[in-house]
Amino acid sequence: MVLKYDLACRFPSDRNTLALDDQFLWGSALMISPVLAEGIIEREIYFPYDAWYDYYTGEPIEWIGDRMTVQAPADTIPLHIRGGHIIPTQGPAMNTLMSRQEPMGVIVAIGLNRKASGDLFWDDGESQDTVEKTTYSMVQYSFVQDKLTVAVNNTSGRLTGMKLSEFEFLGVELKPESILYNGGTIDSYTYDPATLKLTVNLDHNLITGLELKLNKIWYNTVVV
Repeated sequence: MVLKYDLACRFPSDRNTLALDDQFLWGSALMISPVLAEGIIEREIYFPYDAWYDYYTGEPIEWIGDRMTVQAPADTIPLHIRGGHIIPTQGPAMNTLMSRQEPMGVIVAIGLNRKASGDLFWDDGESQDTVEKTTYSMVQYSFVQDKLTVAVNNTSGRLTGMKLSEFEFLGVELKPESILYNGGTIDSYTYDPATLKLTVNLDHNLITGLELKLNKIWYNTVVV
């Protein structure tokens, strides 16, 4: 279950988070910093000491453990991803049923220890008691030693036919020399040196799982 957390709950040793009442975490991975006054187009955000990335651009935040002013136009809520997490994504559509047919993606927000993990719970979106009846799928994502592994546990959650098409790796300082997809070299990727984001495009059946190995890459993070 996803819960809303005060930053002090996740960063109890950081005294700067105690007085923050206009920033919060959604689960462990997303920090939301809404604008609470009319006509404001920027706001100051405190970033606890950890790796953080702009959700919209993928660009890493340099001022960790400090405050930073960010742009907040009327159509955008400041949203940041905490390093060390992998977030499943899916494109929008006209309704929920159509949206569930859209290809899936993942955002790999590389942590200070150069690792990341996450999972996806998936059922038919309608039936009750899917956990008790085990009529669901659990997809587990793990990024360790420059390799992303996607493993599917229990395939009864209607994953058949679903595609995993886009992988965004955040915090990659230099373009990798090569990328291996289930052992074979691929060239369907782009790298943006301005945002340090690596994007890999595939046409993969999610139900089978996969491995993506990034060969000889560098990060903007420090191993801790």
